[in-house]
Amino acid sequence: MADFFDRFEYLCKQKGENTTSLGTQLGFSKSTISGWRNRTSVPSGKTLERLCSYFEVSADYLLGKSDLREPEKQFDDVQMVKIALFGTEDVPPKAWMELERVVAHLKRKYAIGKDR
Repeated sequence: MADFFDRFEYLCKQKGENTTSLGTQLGFSKSTISGWRNRTSVPSGKTLERLCSYFEVSADYLLGKSDLREPEKQFDDVQMVKIALFGTEDVPPKAWMELERVVAHLKRKYAIGKDR
């Protein structure tokens, strides 16, 4: 499995940059990047957060601990229902309101949620 510098180098190439130029553009010193290249250090804390945000990847991916590139996203209950029913959380408000009316109708029709 890849390590941090392998992933950093790969992501830099995807941006059309080499590691040194992109690193310095992001505000990292050449000695910091050299430490990463020589595998004597890896970023942590705020540095890791900045890199993950810039590359839009998870920390585990960037550190070589996972092959899942995107960070895991946490969904609230409404988002989970939208994804389960529509396959996306991007549901127009009008469609969501119509679904709520249909659910209310079915609950009344079948006495769902009422004491029998």
